[in-house]
Amino acid sequence: MPGVYSLLYQAIEEKKQVIAMYDGYLREMCPHVLGSKDGVRHVLSFQFSGDSSQGLPPGGQWKCMAVDGGWPVKRIPERRAMVHRPTRDWKPTAVRLYCTYFCDPLM
Repeated sequence: MPGVYSLLYQAIEEKKQVIAMYDGYLREMCPHVLGSKDGVRHVLSFQFSGDSSQGLPPGGQWKCMAVDGGWPVKRIPERRAMVHRPTRDWKPTAVRLYCTYFCDPLM
């Protein structure tokens, strides 16, 4: 069974959505960037459905999540990911730097 990192990598490469249970909350999201920050691997995703500890604002929200730890994730092959992107106040460089200092290249 592929690990979380491999499934997220594949979802980004194929532009697919994922469903994950993270910190006890079911989340539907579109992963965009894998990388590391302070030696810990992270994924930057746009969460558009589900729940989170602080609730989810209408329209969704960027989320930065540590990848390691074995949380369950499922790739949704029939759904395209890039349809779920923020529409206002999106600062990609600032958001990516907040989550990952070093981005992992996709082949």
